[in-house]
Amino acid sequence: MSGKYTKVENPSEEILTYITTAKDMIYVYAVVDLCGKIVLFYHIGNNMMISLITYSIWEAS
Repeated sequence: MSGKYTKVENPSEEILTYITTAKDMIYVYAVVDLCGKIVLFYHIGNNMMISLITYSIWEAS
Protein backbone atom coordinates (compact mmCIF):
# COMPACT_ATOMS: atom_id res chain seq x y z
CA MET A 1 0.00 0.00 0.00
CA SER A 2 1.08 3.54 -0.63
CA GLY A 3 -0.44 6.86 0.32
CA LYS A 4 -0.10 10.60 0.24
CA TYR A 5 1.55 12.37 3.16
CA THR A 6 -0.16 15.57 4.32
CA LYS A 7 1.75 18.03 6.51
CA VAL A 8 -0.38 19.32 9.39
CA GLU A 9 0.33 22.89 10.50
CA ASN A 10 -2.69 24.11 12.54
CA PRO A 11 -3.78 23.06 16.07
CA SER A 12 -6.86 21.50 14.48
CA GLU A 13 -6.39 20.32 10.92
CA GLU A 14 -8.62 18.79 8.28
CA ILE A 15 -6.95 16.09 6.23
CA LEU A 16 -8.19 14.66 2.93
CA THR A 17 -5.88 11.97 1.64
CA TYR A 18 -5.94 8.67 -0.22
CA ILE A 19 -4.61 5.14 0.09
CA THR A 20 -3.79 3.14 -3.03
CA THR A 21 -4.73 -0.54 -2.87
CA ALA A 22 -4.25 -3.34 -5.39
CA LYS A 23 -7.71 -2.77 -6.89
CA ASP A 24 -8.69 0.84 -6.23
CA MET A 25 -8.12 3.99 -4.20
CA ILE A 26 -9.65 4.66 -0.79
CA TYR A 27 -10.21 8.26 0.34
CA VAL A 28 -9.96 9.29 3.98
CA TYR A 29 -11.20 12.56 5.48
CA ALA A 30 -10.23 13.31 9.07
CA VAL A 31 -10.17 16.17 11.55
CA VAL A 32 -7.25 15.95 13.95
CA ASP A 33 -6.81 17.83 17.25
CA LEU A 34 -3.07 18.35 17.47
CA CYS A 35 -3.05 19.61 21.06
CA GLY A 36 -4.57 16.39 22.33
CA LYS A 37 -3.02 14.34 19.49
CA ILE A 38 -6.31 12.63 18.69
CA VAL A 39 -8.50 12.17 15.64
CA LEU A 40 -11.79 13.94 16.38
CA PHE A 41 -13.63 12.19 13.56
CA TYR A 42 -13.00 10.54 10.22
CA HIS A 43 -14.77 8.95 7.30
CA ILE A 44 -13.55 6.52 4.65
CA GLY A 45 -15.07 6.38 1.16
CA ASN A 46 -14.44 5.01 -2.30
CA ASN A 47 -14.77 8.38 -4.07
CA MET A 48 -13.70 11.93 -3.42
CA MET A 49 -17.13 13.55 -3.60
CA ILE A 50 -18.22 16.36 -1.29
CA SER A 51 -20.52 13.90 0.49
CA LEU A 52 -17.42 12.28 2.04
CA ILE A 53 -16.70 15.51 3.91
CA THR A 54 -20.28 16.55 4.68
CA TYR A 55 -21.18 13.10 6.03
CA SER A 56 -18.09 13.17 8.29
CA ILE A 57 -19.04 16.57 9.71
CA TRP A 58 -22.67 15.50 10.18
CA GLU A 59 -21.57 12.36 12.06
CA ALA A 60 -19.27 14.39 14.31
CA SER A 61 -21.96 16.82 15.42
